[in-house]
Amino acid sequence: MTTIPERFNLASWLLDERVTEGKGDRVAVIDGERTITYRELQRLVNRVGNGMLELDVDMEDRVLLVLPDGIEFVAAWLATVKVGAVPVAAGPWTEVGDYEAALDLTRARMLVMHQAHRARVEEAIPSSRHLRRAITVGEPEGKEVAWEEIASSHFDDLDAAPVDGEDAAFWLLRPGPGGALRAVCHSHAAVAHHASACARETLGLRASDVVLPGPLSSAQGLASGILYPMAVGAAVVACPGGGDPEGLLDLARRHRVTTLFAGDAGHLGTFRRAAEACRSLAAEGLSVWADGPSVSADYHAEWAAELRLPLYAGLFTDEGLLCASNRPGATKPGSCGRVVAGYQAKVLLPEGTEAPPRAGGDLWVLGGGAPAFWHDRERTCRKVKGDWVHVGTGFSVDTDGYFWYQRP
Repeated sequence: MTTIPERFNLASWLLDERVTEGKGDRVAVIDGERTITYRELQRLVNRVGNGMLELDVDMEDRVLLVLPDGIEFVAAWLATVKVGAVPVAAGPWTEVGDYEAALDLTRARMLVMHQAHRARVEEAIPSSRHLRRAITVGEPEGKEVAWEEIASSHFDDLDAAPVDGEDAAFWLLRPGPGGALRAVCHSHAAVAHHASACARETLGLRASDVVLPGPLSSAQGLASGILYPMAVGAAVVACPGGGDPEGLLDLARRHRVTTLFAGDAGHLGTFRRAAEACRSLAAEGLSVWADGPSVSADYHAEWAAELRLPLYAGLFTDEGLLCASNRPGATKPGSCGRVVAGYQAKVLLPEGTEAPPRAGGDLWVLGGGAPAFWHDRERTCRKVKGDWVHVGTGFSVDTDGYFWYQRP
């Protein structure tokens, strides 16, 4: 993507353009025994979007999503973006107070939830001064609107809201000091600029790929489960509940997954209990992408010797999504890799000067545009300088451009 127009809708680019390109009959999401193509997903997103508009969702309204990973999550997220509102994925959490905090911080006017999460979510609803409507996947109660009703009874066509490319497309929630929630706001144009370049040039994704992402409510999961695969028309395998490694490997085998996004080294370690299955999947072309700061050079060497499964460590952050990564043909075990396509990166010393090779400092990245921190002016001023955004502390860069996390 070389030029992004002033009026630009991220959801329309991710979905409508794939259908226009002739990818409408390709599988978009695999969810258990269910599959949905890009054309079918476009129809579902348009119906849900029309339903949201009839329920008085307006541009820039926040919509809180409390859903397991799957077709409904993807459709609700895309529909919210397409109508110009802002999706915010929450949980699923175990504490009512977390949902109260999310509703208060986001001032969400609509809630889309699964009935399995109702017990805790509905306890939080009375504390919200802004929530007006709720859509429920499953059996609705009271004034809740059934997802099935919206998904089956509204118009199949929906014009994307004419948002400005700099408008907020979605928020990511993250815990701050003391557990208080913070929101990182990402814009339509900046995310499209990043996803287009990163998916094609860094990850090397193609329409023929099948991706098994992390949890969709996280930065890694949202990027690897919606933004990157849908930028090229690839298929995504949903994994409600996150899944244990054995379950993930089984999904990878059944659906011929080519790209699996795992978590940190602690999560990766459990894959080593299924070494034979990993070696088998390696022979079938599976590669694994993981959280770089937790993967040391020694760990990488042990993984390669035991499992023979390609492992590429990268740096995912709420502020920059995938900022740096190793990749096929350009890997240094123990590093977080080079800056991803479409980004620039630098390490700065405390006084603000650029750090010499291997000297530790703060990592800053420059992409299509910096995110903002909702109602946190001090943090925005500290972490955003022009279009540069601070994404981490304790990093260095070597003479080949590979970034390293300085492990304690």
